[in-house]
Amino acid sequence: MPQPTTIIIAYLLASAVAYLLGSVNFSIIITKKFMRTDVRKLGSGNAGATNMLRTAGKLPAIITFTGDFLKCVAAILISMLIANLFHINGEFAQYIKYTTGIFCMVGHIFPLYFGFKGGKGVTVAAAIMLMLDWRCFIIGIGIFILIVVFVRIVSLGSILACTSIVITTFVFQTMDHEIYAVTDTVLIAVIAAIAITKHRANIVRLFKGTEPRIQKKKK
Repeated sequence: MPQPTTIIIAYLLASAVAYLLGSVNFSIIITKKFMRTDVRKLGSGNAGATNMLRTAGKLPAIITFTGDFLKCVAAILISMLIANLFHINGEFAQYIKYTTGIFCMVGHIFPLYFGFKGGKGVTVAAAIMLMLDWRCFIIGIGIFILIVVFVRIVSLGSILACTSIVITTFVFQTMDHEIYAVTDTVLIAVIAAIAITKHRANIVRLFKGTEPRIQKKKK
């Protein structure tokens, strides 16, 4: 096993790369470059795919979602490369992915390049889950889609999807007889909690019944 100093250096390097990549917010870049405005001044003020859909249209929203998703995938892939370069394997290699995901999410929410005001981190959380356990990702996405289709409230779908990944992580880790199931679940809970906390205002509106729904297309 590598020396503790080596592990710490690898973790710090992976975290720094993840934060810098996470700080690349595609909704802000797109609106500044092509719309001569800032998505944070439009709609809900959130720098994410949902607000882009409402204020800029489908294509900018798709590009935003894809970019924010792939930047997290790239960050975790780079962290795995760093782990290999430093000869880190086993649980330490697994936890470097969790750490990278968290720092990528922090970068997305508090982007270095855009005044530390970014998105809510749901897309990044989805990417993290895909890279950690595709089963939890599929269930979370399924819940999100069902809520959006039948209830038409994106924030509710996001909150329930984030909640689900904590439960499914523990269930699948236990089923797989992973000895670090509890630790892994706690780390996923941190990721979910960050995203859910960013939905504080949405949660208040949900309880008041004033949270906006996606409008149905008129025939």
